[in-house]
Amino acid sequence: MDIKLRHLPASKASAKSNDNRAEFARSSGIVGPDQYETDFAFRDEYRIYNRYIDQVFESGGIPLLVPPFTDKAILRQYVDMADGFLFVGLNDYPPEMYREPKRIETQVKNTPGYKQLAESNLLLAQMVLKENTSMPVLGICAGPQLCTIALGGKLIQHVENHIAHTSILDREHKISIKGGHIMKGLFGETSIIVNSNHHQAADPKHMGEGLQPVAYAEDGVVEAIECTDPNRFILGVQWHPERVRFDDHREKIFGGFMNAAREYRGSASDK
Repeated sequence: MDIKLRHLPASKASAKSNDNRAEFARSSGIVGPDQYETDFAFRDEYRIYNRYIDQVFESGGIPLLVPPFTDKAILRQYVDMADGFLFVGLNDYPPEMYREPKRIETQVKNTPGYKQLAESNLLLAQMVLKENTSMPVLGICAGPQLCTIALGGKLIQHVENHIAHTSILDREHKISIKGGHIMKGLFGETSIIVNSNHHQAADPKHMGEGLQPVAYAEDGVVEAIECTDPNRFILGVQWHPERVRFDDHREKIFGGFMNAAREYRGSASDK
């Protein structure tokens, strides 16, 4: 994903509305092709895979997509509108975000759009995980990695010979559920089959504050993380439940997330 926003002559979002909240950035003039960096920059995209969006809707939710803004005032307005957050993919997060030098296997694009997306995701995750003590969160693939980084943890940049290390197709393999409260509550089992496609994972020696590993592949790689707070839904899975071939698997993970979002909405409306 490559996102170019520099051609937009937008005013700063520091202006206040009548209720003293920061307003969204507004364009200060007509944006035409002559104002773009190149003749084709207007064809750049914000993009997300359809199965994430479709599965949220199929599970009873209304998807709200958040553009990769880096203004905290704007991001906070999206947080205020949401009942839960689903964090999904990015190739790899820049290792400097978790205080590590870059390994040769780490896949980080050196483009303005990629850097902006990584920065925006990190700001948003920190806002949701740290500033809000009850909003439910589901992370998929790079999602649990983002949650780990946002809460001060570190990643294993490349898992050698991991069964799920692939950049083309999902690979099905067994994971074991150990500890925690969410995965056990959803599946009521000690092992399940998942479909993974990743080469990085949360480092169990450097977990983010308030997070714990709760599921492992047969080679010991962390495949799921949860919050240690038994009263909050924060679940990160390294596999792809939005496209797993087992219907009940999708329903359990996304259904659990949606139920937590409904409970959050109800509690927020009572305040």
